[in-house]
Amino acid sequence: LFERLGFDEKDLDDNRKNRLSYQQSKKLIAAAQKTKLVILGILFLSGIILLPLSHVIQAQPGNFAMGVAILVGWVILAGLLVFRLQRGDSYSADVTQGRVDTVRGEVECSASATSNRRIHYQLRVGTTTFEKVEPTVYEAFNHKDSYTIYYAPCSKMIVAAEHLEAYDLD
Repeated sequence: LFERLGFDEKDLDDNRKNRLSYQQSKKLIAAAQKTKLVILGILFLSGIILLPLSHVIQAQPGNFAMGVAILVGWVILAGLLVFRLQRGDSYSADVTQGRVDTVRGEVECSASATSNRRIHYQLRVGTTTFEKVEPTVYEAFNHKDSYTIYYAPCSKMIVAAEHLEAYDLD
């Protein structure tokens, strides 16, 4: 778990006190920055390609509707990307709060293929579900084994975990 999730004893000690460690805060900040940069990059590149294309197509006789459709499509894409920026904001909110939530119990591991042939990994403990789990994190858990999972509450990013023996659950 230490290696796959990328935490150490100091991190775990802080997590047991319901707070993020300094190293975990740095990881969340990096994740927020990466998310924002990727989204802004996509928004910028699609804008410099689609907006001029829309105007060129609209200027041609009989293609006004197609140009407007491209423009509307870009506006919808931009809206979805801005909405997706909230993921980066959830990482930032986790850092600002500086706290860790805990869930304890039997882990249900599931994987499913998406329409673009990617695998979607998910972990569930009781009523808490962790969506879009990284493969390395997913592989750290054994289906139906019991764990204490420490996670950032806004982004639901798993920051640490401890395997529980059967006698620890009583």
